[in-house]
Amino acid sequence: MTDAGSVAQAVSAVLEADARIDVLVNNAGIARMGAVETLGIDDARSVFETNLFGPLRLIQAVLPGMRERAEGVVVNVSSMGGRLPGSPANWAYSASKHALGSLSDSLAEEVRPFGIRVVCVEPGFFRTDVVRKGGRLPKGSPYRDLEKQVAAWYSAGVATGGDPAVVGAAIVAAVEDPATPLHLPVGADAVSAISGVS
Repeated sequence: MTDAGSVAQAVSAVLEADARIDVLVNNAGIARMGAVETLGIDDARSVFETNLFGPLRLIQAVLPGMRERAEGVVVNVSSMGGRLPGSPANWAYSASKHALGSLSDSLAEEVRPFGIRVVCVEPGFFRTDVVRKGGRLPKGSPYRDLEKQVAAWYSAGVATGGDPAVVGAAIVAAVEDPATPLHLPVGADAVSAISGVS
């Protein structure tokens, strides 16, 4: 999803096989830890490429067909981290997921007249590889202790998190239920944390 050619090829293949795309689920995500001063621009950019621009590419590729048929559902999987204040050393992930939530807000208003729904799913901690695939912490960082502490906290949260099948079931239910709200926290931790945000 970070490659425009690959996105175009995938969408073409689906349309050739099924003639239409009724539901788009943007579920990819990565996290790269590092303080603002030490996380390299390329690392930060890779987080935004996957968590924000990847979904944007796919949305732009499937919306014309949904608009023509006046129906469709776009599900963007964000995170409770996108609704909470940014955490130290995990700002790139939080910022990219916040941006995905904001994109979802705008998109929902834009496509509502065309009969298209948007749902922004905001899971709490679930057992996924999002942290493990994030790569190493920046070398020689003056924030090393903080970065290690935050990385350990997130790793523990993911390791003891819920079954990802719960998020899958929530996505299916959201697609099937037109009354699903635009922002959908999933998991007791997400519901509790987000409800406390003013």
